[in-house]
Amino acid sequence: MKLRALRVLREVAASGSQASASRTLNIAPSAISRTIAQLEHELGFSLFRREKGRLIPTQPGRAFAAEVERVFREIDGLGDTATHLRLQGGDRIRAVFPPSLSQRFLPDCVVRFAKSHPDTMLDIDYGSASAGVAAVKDGRADVVILTLPADVGNCETVPLLDVETVCLIPRGHRLARLAAIEAKDLDREPMVLINRPFALRGRLDELFRRAGVAPKVRVETSSGQAAMGCARAGVGIAVVSRLTALQAEADGGIVARPFRPTLWQKFVAVLSPSAKGPAVDGFVKALKATASTYRRLAAGGR
Repeated sequence: MKLRALRVLREVAASGSQASASRTLNIAPSAISRTIAQLEHELGFSLFRREKGRLIPTQPGRAFAAEVERVFREIDGLGDTATHLRLQGGDRIRAVFPPSLSQRFLPDCVVRFAKSHPDTMLDIDYGSASAGVAAVKDGRADVVILTLPADVGNCETVPLLDVETVCLIPRGHRLARLAAIEAKDLDREPMVLINRPFALRGRLDELFRRAGVAPKVRVETSSGQAAMGCARAGVGIAVVSRLTALQAEADGGIVARPFRPTLWQKFVAVLSPSAKGPAVDGFVKALKATASTYRRLAAGGR
């Protein structure tokens, strides 16, 4: 599969017209048509259908074009990386964090790291454990922070902190009177839950199944902050980490109650086998120091 063919696909998908793609790429319309036909033959499915003189992506064509666009964004990003290295020098660390650590833990870690490595650029993304592991294995990330269990292969893991899971409940709710929340307490209760790519959701679903309860899921989200906001607004009871709950309780109007049996989220840093050098060592040191601080904060919240 040639890069030239993918550029043609990208332009046709964006413009919906072979003629427009021909003008933009300075390629004859017949060559555009042949390139798309050859690419469809190679892929084994149709990329476009004709509708009122326009080329409309098919469902698989739309999905494939989205992946092609992602690849080109990464290629375009190489120029930014080269510019940074040329102008500023230093290293670049690509890291993936879970959304639950994005609000407080991540900024504190970055500040700590920048003090000792001011010339190192951090390229930070967010994702589930499975997405993070895939990024490490594909060479798209140097360090991934995720929760176990996760199949990390032969990658080195560095333990960071264990955080319990809690329920966020509006102060006036009947369940706010309980010292802890069990699965049976949540039968038919409106809920705000983490979405399914995250391991915590699977563990929660299994507990609900075993208890024979059926919570009414109102919202699914990957963001602890969004879950906190929904709980505060009365949308439903949110299940989040104790770290998210620290912010929720500080804001008032909402209380955190431990979930029983305790669901621990075990955060670790996973290092790519190719991630070596003083900058990576310094980043891991900053992660561990930040984790130590938040370990004490989380323990104080119980």
